[in-house]
Amino acid sequence: MVAAGQAEFLEGEHALGDYVILMPTPGQTPGPVSIRIKRAGKEAVITGDAIHSRAQYQNPHWQFKFDYDVDLAVTSRRTMLETSTELGLTVLGTHFTLPFIGRIDADGDVFRWMED
Repeated sequence: MVAAGQAEFLEGEHALGDYVILMPTPGQTPGPVSIRIKRAGKEAVITGDAIHSRAQYQNPHWQFKFDYDVDLAVTSRRTMLETSTELGLTVLGTHFTLPFIGRIDADGDVFRWMED
């Protein structure tokens, strides 16, 4: 794809039309994104590899053994948690066991998973 000129490299958030936003969440690997989706006035985020367990909501500084850049992974997690809280996003935890749909509640710097 790159050699054929069909790849597009992005910096920062990037909208794909009116309903999908790619939100960079690097740290585990170079270049990953979480995906924000909008529909009918509601918005959700698919976490991707930014968060691997509900325990990382309360402890975003906990690293996952595959994080290649721990500091960047922590920054990505905190940014995703803050954005999810500020926008009231429904959260779909990619790596979670059921139930994997919920919301994030914040009390200062402490985040909590709330089942939806």
